[in-house]
Amino acid sequence: MPFLPKGRLETSLRRQTFPVFPSQAKFVTSTLPRQPKNDGGVGQHLAGFAKGKSRMDRVRLLTPRNSVAPAPCSRCGLDQDRWDRIAGKSYCPNCQEDLALGEARPIIERAEKNRCVICSKLGTIRFLTYPLRASSPVEMDLCAEHLRNLVGRSLRPWAFRQLSRQLDRLGLASGEVFLLHDAFYDRNGKALQPAFD
Repeated sequence: MPFLPKGRLETSLRRQTFPVFPSQAKFVTSTLPRQPKNDGGVGQHLAGFAKGKSRMDRVRLLTPRNSVAPAPCSRCGLDQDRWDRIAGKSYCPNCQEDLALGEARPIIERAEKNRCVICSKLGTIRFLTYPLRASSPVEMDLCAEHLRNLVGRSLRPWAFRQLSRQLDRLGLASGEVFLLHDAFYDRNGKALQPAFD
């Protein structure tokens, strides 16, 4: 299934190609509406706030009513815990590690026409994770680059801090999310154990 936004697209389209994981030779193609010209970063940064979801809506704590039932890993079938979900499909930690290292087939999913919680780029995949000691999961909209970097434990310091601020507004510390844990990032957001360089 190609990596395309849901819904109706504008008539002027451009094609973007990017790797799902850096060590993979396979590429995912995304068709997205044209972005406005860069005016020093101000317009693109504020464009996400003008229409649609605010940055707060792009990361959300699901209520028990909206929560999803535990499901076995979509890759290996392991059914022992509440696994993270990417685009609604469960992935156990071993399969996530294989994805990050490029040892598993790439994820190719339909993008939603939402903006990334970190960079406000249009075209996202939903990532759902269970924070430590939390009964409800956190769901966030991430672009392909930031999803790849989150799973690969290699977010840049700015991206780490941006995501940490959003989680903090929900009353969660970044260390409560496994992939943002202190073992993987220092207090300044530097990746300590990236899966790839």
